[in-house]
Amino acid sequence: MIRLVLDTTVFHQNSTLKGQDFNLIRTLSASGVLKLFLPYVVEKEFLTQQEASCREQIEAVVRALKTLSQRTLANEQAEWLAAVNSKIVENKSALLSADENNLNDWLDAIKAERVAVCNEQAVEALNAYFHGTPPLKKAKDRKDIPDSFVFQALKKIASGDDIVVFISGDVQLREAAQNFPNVRVFENLKSFAHSSETQALILQEEEKQKIERIRARLPTSPAAIKALSEEIKASIGEKVVWKNVGGDEYGNDESDATITSYDDAQDPSLNWKELLYYGDGSFSLPFTVTMGVSITYYIFKSDWYCMDKDEAPSVTHHNDHYFEAERDAEVLIEGILSFSVWDDASPEDETLVDEDSVEIDSIESIEELSAEV
Repeated sequence: MIRLVLDTTVFHQNSTLKGQDFNLIRTLSASGVLKLFLPYVVEKEFLTQQEASCREQIEAVVRALKTLSQRTLANEQAEWLAAVNSKIVENKSALLSADENNLNDWLDAIKAERVAVCNEQAVEALNAYFHGTPPLKKAKDRKDIPDSFVFQALKKIASGDDIVVFISGDVQLREAAQNFPNVRVFENLKSFAHSSETQALILQEEEKQKIERIRARLPTSPAAIKALSEEIKASIGEKVVWKNVGGDEYGNDESDATITSYDDAQDPSLNWKELLYYGDGSFSLPFTVTMGVSITYYIFKSDWYCMDKDEAPSVTHHNDHYFEAERDAEVLIEGILSFSVWDDASPEDETLVDEDSVEIDSIESIEELSAEV
């Protein structure tokens, strides 16, 4: 998983946290390939600057309204200006907190992790301030203090083996961050989005979303259901012939019941809830189907002689100990079907399944439902 760290400059590039660049973070976070780590100093620096800017704008509007109200106005216009001013004053607190609420909602949506300032970070950041060590170029420059704290937070986040992506519009911070072997540095979100690694992740996520849409479409596609069902009905007989049925009816190892012939299968039931994707457009799907079969089985001669004549099946000699018998029965078969969708398949296509790829992958069980001796 990529660990993403944004500097304050990135938030100021789009303070509404909307648009394609910030939506990309939301998309990659939702897919589980990326997680945002937000240093305390970045959050506070961004929010305090946004609040200060908003406060200035409110004060400018109030001053403009006051100036405008001093003109010669009709009573209706003067009252309207007074009402507007009153509304602004009434909503001032909500306006000042709007950016913080928006940021909190966005962080919650992408399940971001806030990085608090620990004692070690504070000591190292202040040491950098007093001595002018990276990311600072000179000592005791107060405007560089936030950058020093951001750098220490990045150092902590990059202490593991995971790849860390650091995005900052600050040249000094980018240069210092490049000293970490597992940190990839970008100037802005757009350059991150254009990188070959990110483009590969985007395509991977798009393919995943496409497969999920195809997965949802398959159970409602008449053409897909027909192709899968017809293959089961056409092939199931040859898949089960000479296979044993269920357990040992008479409690003897040599009495295993074996299917020797079969009738046409009934319409199968497809278990779409257990549809499994194997990659490269390939799926597996459990199914059940019932069909009539002829079963050959073996019975102890002593057991057969003890049966009532009405219950005893017709038998032929097998060996000194067993008779061979045959009965017709209905069996329930559970199996796994494998198939692929076309390489260029779209969820909107009428025909999704490559019919030549459909085959019964395995028979999981055969259960006898009823028998006619």
